Amino acid sequence: MTEVPVMCRGREVTALVDDEYADILLAHRWWISRGRKQPYAMGLVDGRYVLLHRYVWHLAHGTPPTGVVDHINGDTLDCRLANLRDVTRAVNRANTATVEGIKRTDGGRYRVTVRVGGCSITATLPTYDAAVDWRAGYLALATGQGAWRWARTSGC
Repeated sequence: MTEVPVMCRGREVTALVDDEYADILLAHRWWISRGRKQPYAMGLVDGRYVLLHRYVWHLAHGTPPTGVVDHINGDTLDCRLANLRDVTRAVNRANTATVEGIKRTDGGRYRVTVRVGGCSITATLPTYDAAVDWRAGYLALATGQGAWRWARTSGC
């Protein structure tokens, strides 16, 4: 796994790619495309604007994808081939459903907000999976007497 630098509003973030494509991808400049809900890496390759994940698919298969290249884990900057699949728009739309209370920040992390009994708790986590796990764990604790007692005495 190789990290490819991607510019985002004047600072550098990274996209993950497979080692076998790293030399080709590192030869280009990449930036976050604007006007999208999720951050996608875009670059200029042979005079054409391309999305990094679609370019990785093309490099791996020798042909452009027939449909939408979907990020299996939901992380649009994880462009490793094992995380990409060529699907229809309908399948891709179904894959974009998110858990309530989890939002991606501009920095690529995930902010989780949980409201229980009038108390709002927020955490910022590095991955979507970690955010889902944290939310599920907190809600499981909140069903027990100890968590409710903590929420009432902590001034939430």
